[in-house]
Amino acid sequence: MKQVNLQDQTVINIQDKLRNMNYLNSVSTGHYGPMTTEAVRQFQADFGLRQMALQDRLLLTNWMK
Repeated sequence: MKQVNLQDQTVINIQDKLRNMNYLNSVSTGHYGPMTTEAVRQFQADFGLRQMALQDRLLLTNWMK
C-alpha cells in the first residue's frame, strides 16, 4: 500500500465527509490508517471511481469546497 502523506486537518476533513456519508464508523483522528483507506476504497467503488484506496486530487478538490 502506498504511504499517504497529508496534513492531519486534511485527513480529518476527509474522515468527517466519509463519516457523514456512512462510509466510516469511527472518530476523525487525522491518521490515514486502514479504516480510512477502506472507507475511501468503498466510496470510490460505489461511485464508479478507480479504486486506489487513496484520495485523488479531484476527490479532494470537490470535498474541500
